[in-house]
Amino acid sequence: MTVTIEIPDALSSRVLNGFASHHGYRPTIGGEANQETKEQFLKRKVIEFIHQAVRFQESEAAARTAKRAAIDKADSEIVLT
Repeated sequence: MTVTIEIPDALSSRVLNGFASHHGYRPTIGGEANQETKEQFLKRKVIEFIHQAVRFQESEAAARTAKRAAIDKADSEIVLT
């Protein structure tokens, strides 16, 4: 799958600078120029966002499944009268 985002040229600097600033891009690190461009930073952050969303959803689903299995096991194995 390929995801493409079209940003009009007239807005590209505004969008890039706003995104970079909001997400903590630093043009210099330790007094040296940042080797990661703002464009690379934006791409990395979008990829991280997608990755984190999938991780969260899958871990939540796994937790629900494990909880249901534990409850079912306890219900079937622990019979008190």
